[in-house]
Amino acid sequence: MATASAVDLVLFDLDDTLCDYAGARALRLETAFAVALESLPVGNERPLIEDLIAASIAIHPHASDHFPEILRPHGVSAEAASAAIAWYRANRYHGLKLFAETVETLAALRAAAPARPIGLVTNGPAETQRAKIALLELDGLIDFAVVSGEFGVEKPDESIFVEALRLGGAEAGSTIFVGDSAVHDIAGAKGVGLFAVWVNRTCAPWTHGDPEPDATISTLREVVELVDRRAP
Repeated sequence: MATASAVDLVLFDLDDTLCDYAGARALRLETAFAVALESLPVGNERPLIEDLIAASIAIHPHASDHFPEILRPHGVSAEAASAAIAWYRANRYHGLKLFAETVETLAALRAAAPARPIGLVTNGPAETQRAKIALLELDGLIDFAVVSGEFGVEKPDESIFVEALRLGGAEAGSTIFVGDSAVHDIAGAKGVGLFAVWVNRTCAPWTHGDPEPDATISTLREVVELVDRRAP
């Protein structure tokens, strides 16, 4: 159980915590499907792109192999569907950006305690996640990142959090972890005794059962306040 001690390490998830992955994914899907629908003759009834996006995410939230399956019933040819897949894959980071308050929050945490490490714990292939970190210029704002594709296991496995504690030189009871996923972030962090903070930008009720987060925030700016309140 996390105790109310001083905070010696602050850890963050990456996707949909520091950067708007879901928003970028929706934009990529919208553009890819628009490319495919351009092949339809003028006057043909066209599906709502919002419906295509929802169907794609439901089948697989990160893949594109299923585009022909979604587009075929609307008269889109295999060639046009392949063009949509090619665009989606070639523009993997299209629209990806940090949330508006991310840099401000990380800078404030650094200014408050320059010697306190700030780290990332993120799931995904090493090449992809490292490219995101570089693209978003996070290297100068954090001290280290533990990427599941490099480490060998994904959140919520406890060992990836333990590795972050090792790199940060801190104990679980003096560490805060901030993430958006109930399963990967909150359950994983609670499993090793971290103070788990759920990022809930939509202010939705917690419906995921136990373990519950230690705190819930709607903006990253609140992390600075949480850290300040836990100071002895």
